[in-house]
Amino acid sequence: MTRARKNDRVQIKLKEGEIIMDEKQIEKPKQVENMEAKYLINALNEKGPVAACRELMRIRDREWYDAYEDESTALEQFAKYALEKHYSNLLHECVNRFQDLIKNAQNKRELQITTHSVSHFFGWLFESGYSEVAEKLVEVSASRAVELNEIECVDRMLGDMARYNLDRVCEEDDKEKFAEKYPFKPAVLTEHSEELINLLDPYYKAAHIFLSTETPKDFVIEHIKKKARLIDRSWIRDLRSISRLVKILELVKDDISEDEIKSYLSDVYEIKVKRIEDLKELQENIKIAEIAEKGKGKKEALEGIFVDVEGTLIINGELNEKLVDDLKAEAREGKKIVIFSNGPLEELSRTLAKMGVPQEFLPVVNKSDFKGKYLKKVIDDTHPEHQGFSAWDYQGI
Repeated sequence: MTRARKNDRVQIKLKEGEIIMDEKQIEKPKQVENMEAKYLINALNEKGPVAACRELMRIRDREWYDAYEDESTALEQFAKYALEKHYSNLLHECVNRFQDLIKNAQNKRELQITTHSVSHFFGWLFESGYSEVAEKLVEVSASRAVELNEIECVDRMLGDMARYNLDRVCEEDDKEKFAEKYPFKPAVLTEHSEELINLLDPYYKAAHIFLSTETPKDFVIEHIKKKARLIDRSWIRDLRSISRLVKILELVKDDISEDEIKSYLSDVYEIKVKRIEDLKELQENIKIAEIAEKGKGKKEALEGIFVDVEGTLIINGELNEKLVDDLKAEAREGKKIVIFSNGPLEELSRTLAKMGVPQEFLPVVNKSDFKGKYLKKVIDDTHPEHQGFSAWDYQGI
C-alpha cells in the first residue's frame, strides 16, 4: 500500500483498485497506518509469508533477496516493519506464527532457522515496549530448545534479556531494586536453567551468568569475579557506555572489594584507576575528548606522533627499543615526535636521555597541556579518551 498527495486528497492504493478519500475524512494518520497493517495481515493470511513478503518489499521499495523465500526470514521482515511502524496487531500476528513454527520444528536445523530469525528482532521488542510479546517467544523457544537439545540462536535471546534487565535497573538507579529479582526473566528459564546452561557454549558468559543468578546485583558481581565483559570492549571509549559501566559498578561497590573492581577494570577493559572515585574523572575526560573530536577529520588533527612514557616507552624499567627504532624511522620521514607524560617531566627527560632516546625527541612535555585536543597519532598504553584528549590514529601497547 502507498500513500501519496494528489490535489489535496489522499490516495491509498490497494491491489488493482484504489480508495480515494478527502483529507478531512482522515482524523489521524494512525487510521492510514492501521489500514496498512490490516492489509498486510490479510496478505499474510491469504498468500502466506513468502508471497506476502514480496508485497511488503514492493510497498517499502526494497530489493528482494533469495533468503526471503524461507518462511522464517519472510516473517522476520514483517516483524521488523511492525516494530518500526508500531503496528501492534501485525506484530502479534507475526509472533503467533513464529510460535507455531518453533513448536512444530521437527529437528535442530528447523529450530535453528526459526530462532535465528527471531534473534534478529528480539532485542527490539524490549526497546519498543513489547516485553509481553518477548515472553511468549522465550517460553516456546526455551522449551523447544530443551526438547530438541539445541540452543543455537536462543543463546542470543538470553543475552538480549540480560542486557534489558541491567538497563532497566541502571535507569532507575535504585540499590534496593538492584538486589531484587530480575524485572524480566520468564519462569521457563528458571525451570530449565540447568538444561539450558549445559547446552550453552562457554563463550556466552553473560547468558550463563543470567541463567544461574536471580538478581541484577548477583549478575554484576559474577561478571566481576569471572572477569566477563558487562559492555563490549569496542565501546570503552564511548561516553554513554562508560557512564553506564560506572553506574553499574557504583551499585556494587559496597559488596565487592575495591581491589577486585580495579583489577576487573584493568584486566577486562584496560582502564587504569588508582581509586574507584577516579571513575568520575574518567567520565569527564571522555566527555572532553568527544567534544574535541566532534566534526573533525584527519586534516584538523594536531600534527605529530604523541608518545607516552611509563608503560609505553619504558616497560618494566626497560626501554622499548623497537618503539624507539620505529620513531626514529618516522622522524627521518619528517614526522614530529612528541613525548608526553603526567609524571615528573625533568626526571623522565633525564632518564630517557640516559637510556639512549634521541635528544631531538626531548624534553618530555606535560600531557595535561593536550587535554581537549585532537591529535594526529597517539602511542600509549592508556586510551587517549580516558585522558581527556582524542586521536585520529591510536596505537595501544
